[in-house]
Amino acid sequence: MRTLMIAMLLVLAPWVLAGDKLLVEFQIYMGAYEAASPAQVVVTLPTGRLAEAKGSAVIEDIQSTFKLKSMRLLGAPVVEVALPGETMVTQGTSDGGPTDLIQNYRLRVKTLGKEGDRARLEVGLSINGQPETAMDIFAKFGTGVALANRLDGHMLILLTTVHEEGEEIIRPQPLKKVLPEYPAELKEQKIAGTVVLRVTIDATGKVTDIQPEKSDHESLTHAAIAAVKEWTWRPGTVKGQPKGFMLMITIHFRLS
Repeated sequence: MRTLMIAMLLVLAPWVLAGDKLLVEFQIYMGAYEAASPAQVVVTLPTGRLAEAKGSAVIEDIQSTFKLKSMRLLGAPVVEVALPGETMVTQGTSDGGPTDLIQNYRLRVKTLGKEGDRARLEVGLSINGQPETAMDIFAKFGTGVALANRLDGHMLILLTTVHEEGEEIIRPQPLKKVLPEYPAELKEQKIAGTVVLRVTIDATGKVTDIQPEKSDHESLTHAAIAAVKEWTWRPGTVKGQPKGFMLMITIHFRLS
């Protein structure tokens, strides 16, 4: 009798054998300033220098430095990325009303290397489908780095903290896993394959998005997504606080 064998890896494919992984914690803000009194830009994408965020007062420091009259949080994803590796997070931030400057963003994180207690990353951000703005950063583990990019009358601000695997970061853990059903037509044809899914889990442990990253067959993709939708999760935490995470789940469909 043929049976379905699956393996699920909470790692970034196709770099599952790479070993080291980093978790990158982001806070993404949009700030508005008076056009008659433009902000003093001390950090700019893509050619400016970096400034290290200083503790809990960093938001106030940024708001003061850039002379911002308001700030709002667009998102706070925690992204897992392998060494070497790359991943992306796409998120909508509003209903797209006529007064909204930003309706969605895409965040791209690529690891360039690790040297001692620091990591070198390439961070790219695109807004509303526009061309990406990117910058290399060299960040000490556990220390925030602030980056900013001027828009028309607004400022886009990224606070980035890079963590190594350890007690400060606890990934979401599956409480219930549902095995996918092997598509009958593929089983009959003895077709095996692998599906890699990008799964977003919010701070309550709810799966909010599932996107295929790689698949050997469309029917396997549908089966994998249908199964993972039924999983339940214990939320992940950063320094004891629940956080949303984006994980990669690899499911192998094998006949034996």
